[in-house]
Amino acid sequence: NLIGVLKQLRDLGNTVIVVEHDEDVMREADYIIDIGPEAGYLGGDLVFSGDYKEMMKADTLTAKYLNGDLEIEVPAKRRKTKEFIAIKGARQNNLKNVDVNVPLECLTVITGVSGSGKSTLMHAMSGLDRPEQGQVFVDDQDILKLKAKAVDAFRGRKMSFIFQSFFIHANETCYDNVALPLEIAGVPRGQRRAKIEAALTAVELLDKKKSYARNLSGGQKQRLAIARATVNEPQILFADEPTGNLDTTTGGVVEDFLFNYS
Repeated sequence: NLIGVLKQLRDLGNTVIVVEHDEDVMREADYIIDIGPEAGYLGGDLVFSGDYKEMMKADTLTAKYLNGDLEIEVPAKRRKTKEFIAIKGARQNNLKNVDVNVPLECLTVITGVSGSGKSTLMHAMSGLDRPEQGQVFVDDQDILKLKAKAVDAFRGRKMSFIFQSFFIHANETCYDNVALPLEIAGVPRGQRRAKIEAALTAVELLDKKKSYARNLSGGQKQRLAIARATVNEPQILFADEPTGNLDTTTGGVVEDFLFNYS
């Protein structure tokens, strides 16, 4: 238990300073420093410092989510589909003969405790990794029977990925980061600009198109990763804990985008 370890370190006389957005960690903290009021150029100010009880009364975005004044709404309707990615008998690492259908044209969440096999399952169904045994059917084709280059080509046509660690090119501009998938896909140069600017606009980063990725905030880097992942309009979008490194507000923006994209 992370919180227990942090408290043990404190009780031994250590000073423990944690950058964290998790509500349980904030609740157990002796003292909280809240930076804001929002993200990027709208941030950079001290908006609160004190204990958890005092923070619940503060007028900050973090406090409003903690006390329930703001919340991320649950969708009123759920999509249904008759088409699926079918995983049969998948065994790898801690996956044990998993059979599951993942609906297409829907937003599907894979959940479970840390280390239970969530990322392993995602990597298996996307062809990023080959399970020790099993089958993965996409469009009635078992992609695990394809050769490595064929899997890469199949994935390049139909899939894209958003990772918790961003994996953007820090020394490239935002524009060039988003351009990369189009270059790999062989999209003519004359058609790229409109696609890139549309993708950056969708994540509210068009004004940063000439900025180097290394100068972005964490939330902006994740939005850049989303723009790069969606610029080619993939049929299947995989997102591995895309809000794990983000605060509640920025995470809500990312979640809204994913809901609307699906």
